[in-house]
Amino acid sequence: VEGYPMDKAVDSCKDLLRVYGGHPMAAGMSLNTENIDAFRDGLNDFAETLDDEFFSELRITARLNPGMMTLEQVRSLSLLEPFGEDNESPLFAYGGVTITGIYPISEGKYLNIYYTKDDKRFKSVCFSWSYNDFPYQVGDVIDIAVVLAENHYNGQTTVQARAVDIKITGVNNLNLMRSRRIYEDYSAGRPLTDKMRSELQTNREGFVKLYKYLAKNSGKNFLPEMIYYRLEEPQFTFGAMLLMIEAMEQLKLISCEHSREMINITVLPVTEKKDLFSAAIMQRIKAEN
Repeated sequence: VEGYPMDKAVDSCKDLLRVYGGHPMAAGMSLNTENIDAFRDGLNDFAETLDDEFFSELRITARLNPGMMTLEQVRSLSLLEPFGEDNESPLFAYGGVTITGIYPISEGKYLNIYYTKDDKRFKSVCFSWSYNDFPYQVGDVIDIAVVLAENHYNGQTTVQARAVDIKITGVNNLNLMRSRRIYEDYSAGRPLTDKMRSELQTNREGFVKLYKYLAKNSGKNFLPEMIYYRLEEPQFTFGAMLLMIEAMEQLKLISCEHSREMINITVLPVTEKKDLFSAAIMQRIKAEN
């Protein structure tokens, strides 16, 4: 992740290494296999000393209306080649477009997304998600980051917009990621400040609202951020929602299977009444308060 000093991280574990070297963006090392676990712990300890939070981010070249780019303009981007680490391919953002259609291609491995802006219809091809895992739906208003290129098909050449990333318009992803980080620190047993712990406050009404949504959509693949968005102005944070999901799993109210950024949640049959706050992770946070 840009901004994370990889050379300093490795240097902090130098006593475990045979040889090492690198720079802030990349590092290499050689170590004995028996030191791998200690090396991993050392890197984690170094990360805990950093004041800043590091998140991967996309560098947007420009925000555009999807109807602005002509084939000639896309061709002119080739003048910027060759693209690489120090000269990234231009990335453009279409803001506030409304999804009107989602269609599988290549037997569902990928998909085409149709969307409108100013009453005009546009299309992007998406290789980042399969059709079944795509977390967005018709009617969602999204910001979409695309790479533009020429597309040659059936003797015609058109502008192709390849979707690289998508987010719901108006949602502050940075706040969600910070809230997730607090939950992950707590779940891993790391100490939290009182302010951080307050980020994980839950209540029975929150549990009920979340459980009803999961029951209605049982067996589906979710992007956790989209569960939070679909709850429509929940009275709890994203980190608290992740905490409640873990508590439900501990109580065997749900089963969860994680795959990359996605999570498949199935609501399980319940034969007796459960005290939601009896889950081990909820008892721990209660004791610490």
